[in-house]
Amino acid sequence: VLAGTTSGKIKAMQDERGNSVSSVGPSRPISILGLDGASQAGDKFYVLEDEREAKQIASRRSQLQREQSVRTQRHITLDEIGRRIALGEFKELNIILKGDVDGSVEALTDSFQ
Repeated sequence: VLAGTTSGKIKAMQDERGNSVSSVGPSRPISILGLDGASQAGDKFYVLEDEREAKQIASRRSQLQREQSVRTQRHITLDEIGRRIALGEFKELNIILKGDVDGSVEALTDSFQ
């Protein structure tokens, strides 16, 4: 079975009361045991003969989804931060400082405060 970015072999299907079900029609809620994760609401289920093919398709879909999420993340520049502070859009700016053990982080935190 392939559903969105999840795949697996169906081991059991249960209805909302925990009773075993052998076939399901549309709009009937069930719980499927055997998938490698939870599918999203609205994902269509596809039955494939080969479990390997289902896993390959699911991994390709999850990789595409990760790539699209990386593309949509917009990095902000220091100029943009300065402009937004001047406009009053930023009231607080959380900063993570990484440094070595020579005391450079302490000097920077003192200068920010």
